[in-house]
Amino acid sequence: MHNFAAALKDVNMPIPDGMVAWHGHAIDKRFAVYRNNIYAGLVDALAAQFPVTLQIVGEEFFRDMALLYARAHLPTSPTLFTYGADFAQFITHFAPAHEMRYLAEMARFEYMWTCSYHAADAHPITAEALANVPPEVMGTLILKFHPSAQLFSSIFPIIDMWIDHKHECVGSREYRAGQFHHLIIRPQVDVLLIPIAPQAYACVAALYAGAQLGDAMALVPETAPPELAPTMLATLLGQGCIIDFTIHT
Repeated sequence: MHNFAAALKDVNMPIPDGMVAWHGHAIDKRFAVYRNNIYAGLVDALAAQFPVTLQIVGEEFFRDMALLYARAHLPTSPTLFTYGADFAQFITHFAPAHEMRYLAEMARFEYMWTCSYHAADAHPITAEALANVPPEVMGTLILKFHPSAQLFSSIFPIIDMWIDHKHECVGSREYRAGQFHHLIIRPQVDVLLIPIAPQAYACVAALYAGAQLGDAMALVPETAPPELAPTMLATLLGQGCIIDFTIHT
């Protein structure tokens, strides 16, 4: 049985000895059908996982690329929504896609979106939950982010491209490189894409990594508008990004 399973996965392996069709004829073609079904299923799973990546390059290009990936990266989990964790990295080194530098970034975003969608539920806290924290210890707060929260940054406007493809309005605006930061999160039913101002990103990233509130706030540049930091914190709380906090002692 082990040899049978291994041969199904590896097209370079010979068919296990002793296998014949019911009528006693050679089984090469029949065995190839089973092999093809395995990889066709994995390619279909990737197409469902990365729909905009597929739209960008087209069905034929995507399926050829996905087949090469599937042959080198079989699933390690029975839950197929986790399949493709390193697909973006594969695209980075896929020579035919080298001129589309944003393609791997799109795949990375789509996988993160899926992970946020399937993340565990949790109850966010509100701004009122911080009302009883003494002002003198406010700077020592460590905020706990929702399990679905993920930070996504790119030099490409990936979110704009993704939205345009979803709404079939590609070409309605010009895409330019820059600094683009978002928090991907699913506090309730829908996945939210919360933009983060470039001047606030270091602060949010520090909070996400577990830094104390005062230390993170100090990362906001002095040249930033004075309302940036409090507005950012209000947004995190208002959008359900924070589920708990501790006071560092």
